[in-house]
Amino acid sequence: MDCIMFMFLVFLMYPGGEVQCTTPGASVTTNVPTQQPSTNVVTSMSTTVGITSGSTAAAGNTSGSTASGSTASRSTDGVTATQGPVIPRFQVKTSAGDVCMLLVFNATIKLSYLTTDFDRRYNTLPVTDAADYEGSCEGDGPRNFTLWYPSKDRYCVSWTLSFPEATDTTYFNNNTVIFHYIGSCFEPDAGFYNKTRTANTWDPTYEGTIGKTYKCDSLRVPGASTSQFIMENVMFQPFADKSSDKGHFGEVETCPEVTAPPPTTTKKPFPTLPSPFDTNWIIGIVIGCLGVIISVIVLVAAIMTKRKRSRVPYANIQ
Repeated sequence: MDCIMFMFLVFLMYPGGEVQCTTPGASVTTNVPTQQPSTNVVTSMSTTVGITSGSTAAAGNTSGSTASGSTASRSTDGVTATQGPVIPRFQVKTSAGDVCMLLVFNATIKLSYLTTDFDRRYNTLPVTDAADYEGSCEGDGPRNFTLWYPSKDRYCVSWTLSFPEATDTTYFNNNTVIFHYIGSCFEPDAGFYNKTRTANTWDPTYEGTIGKTYKCDSLRVPGASTSQFIMENVMFQPFADKSSDKGHFGEVETCPEVTAPPPTTTKKPFPTLPSPFDTNWIIGIVIGCLGVIISVIVLVAAIMTKRKRSRVPYANIQ
């Protein structure tokens, strides 16, 4: 109707004009969602840490347990982030707030134990995942660092690293591992359930220079035949306060490479010039023959001497 009226008015105003009336097309409404479909993006909060010899210790870390006035804490500051496993890092400070120990390592214990039915069980304990740890570096005694896994209140293993001074310029590392056979790590039928066993490793794991960082990809701690104490990605600076870069890792000394022994063989090597005779056998025969000949000569001489003594001249017979 509106179109017809419009055409009539135009016709009145422009009698000779041609007018077309078109109906507008239908409008198309597109529903645009107010929110796009969600895509699951997972971001790992773990930090993969690599080790470089130029790493330094830095402040601003989470506080840990304390011992003898020293403060131990975890840290990932001052190390280069690379692709690889998460390497726990610890630092120990004196009561005055000076960094005295820096430790970067992964510690794992692989062990086996017997049940009450004499079945053998196997277990792997990631000790550096411990919730509690402490260190001490003040006083005249050795510097120590202890981990309690999984926690100090209810631990199934505690690992203490000691760094006694051997001379004025050198030190060594030994370890004490205490197993507490409880449910957090062991089955109730364990033979030593609710009991404690201690493994002291008096033999040094390594020897180092005071003030220098000891770096090694893997260290095997001497232990019992039923357990393996393994430390990997190791950087130990137990005397950071005596480092050339005080409070930091400073100079780095690397553990010697372990070379595989040459393969052994049970086969007897062939001589360059094979002999048809066994020399040892011939020598034995010769010595035996000489012995027999000497024995015969001695026996004959003895008989002859005896016969001479038994002859008496007739003139002497009364």
